[in-house]
Amino acid sequence: GFSLDRTVKDTVTTFGTKDWWHSMRAVKEGRVFALDGNSYYARPGPRLLQGTAIMAACMHGKDITDMLPKDLVPPCGYCQITRDMYDPDLSMEYVGHILAATPAISACTLRPHPSCCLFVAWNGVIVFVYRGFPPPLALAKQRIDTCMPNLKGENFGSKWPKTTLAAVNDDAADLTLDQLELLRGICGEF
Repeated sequence: GFSLDRTVKDTVTTFGTKDWWHSMRAVKEGRVFALDGNSYYARPGPRLLQGTAIMAACMHGKDITDMLPKDLVPPCGYCQITRDMYDPDLSMEYVGHILAATPAISACTLRPHPSCCLFVAWNGVIVFVYRGFPPPLALAKQRIDTCMPNLKGENFGSKWPKTTLAAVNDDAADLTLDQLELLRGICGEF
């Protein structure tokens, strides 16, 4: 079996290269799902039960997922392929569709890092730092990476849990040392 990433990419590629794919009712109605075959179907074992539950969730939707225990239908095991994913233009609307696809991504709370929750990065960007990526946020990141393979990869420093809160305008003059120290002092209070 293939990973979820590979399955999504292959499905999107098939749409662009096979005319018969366009005529399928499931494609027209947005009922195509990519599944993580490597994790849930390739080898006999306890995960086959999760794989079966994932297939049931794809076929029956929320009616089934509400009845099953959350750990039986892991959201990282499948992804709905919406029609706009076949021809993405990388717009915010497309990102919205990716994040709204089944399974739903639940709300989460970001917990500030105890030693430093705000800091000023080297380029004057104010950053909120938190303790780890909560599972819903990790799922959102994975879904965007999977469905938008042409995005530039994250830099090493971008992979730790932080969110940019404010940035200096690209056309603005560089911060002076006094301005930078003032910003650092304000962030140090939190």
